[in-house]
Order: sequence, then structure tokens, then C-alpha cells
Amino acid sequence: MQEKTGSRNIFKKAGRGRAAALKAQTAASWIALIVSACVLTAAMIYSSRTLRSLDKKLTPLVNEAFAAVYADHGARTAELSERIKLIVHEAEMKLTIVAGHRDIAELKRCAGELAALGERGDMESYVSCLNGIRSILSMLIENDRLTIRNVL
Repeated sequence: MQEKTGSRNIFKKAGRGRAAALKAQTAASWIALIVSACVLTAAMIYSSRTLRSLDKKLTPLVNEAFAAVYADHGARTAELSERIKLIVHEAEMKLTIVAGHRDIAELKRCAGELAALGERGDMESYVSCLNGIRSILSMLIENDRLTIRNVL
């Protein structure tokens, strides 16, 4: 009789050990879920702030460059083009976290071509490069809005 009681105690202890392990596993799963939600939220906030900051810097310059192009101010257009190129190159490291490499390469290409035109570029080339910069920036901002935030 004692042998049956002893084996029952062993099974009870084993069952309690499994239950404790299951509770610990559940708690670890919840902690991992909460940490991942926090990391995802931080990444979304970083992405939004980075793109908003770039937009605040580039959009006024692009608009001013359009005005300079249409007013036929070559020197002013060249100066703004260099500033746009500098801002794009400074933002490249941050953009690698929030944007695709093709988008970054295209943005850099447009900014580089714009700066390369200098004072002697024709209106069509300036407008093409400025529109390229504007459209890529708009696409990045729009893609940032199409995240999990919209699903939740």
C-alpha cells in the first residue's frame, strides 16, 4: 500500500512541476509579447519623426527651388540644389532604418542630378529632378502611414 502512495506522490510532484513550468512559460510569452509591442511602437515613432523632420527640411527648399527655376534665377537654384543634396546625404543613415534602399538611392540620385545641373541647367531638367525628390518624399511619408497603426 505504501508503494502506491509513494508513486502517487511522485506523480503529484511531477504534475506540480509541469504546471509551474507551464505558468513560467506563459509569463515569459506575455513578457516577450509586451517587449515586442514596445519595440514596434518605438520603431514606428522613430520612423514617423524621421520622415516628418526630413519633410520639414526638404519641402520648403524644394518649393523655393521651384520658384527660383520658374523665375529663372540660376544662382539661387544652384544654391538651393546644393542645400537639398546636403540634407539628403545627411539624412541617409536615418533613412536606412525607415526606407528601402531603392528609395534612398533614387532620392540621392535626384538630389545629385539636381546639384550637378548647377546654374546652367535647363528648366525641364530642374523640374524633373525636383518632382522626383518631391514624389519620393511623398511616397515615403505615405508608406509610413500604411503601417500596423491603421490595422489596430
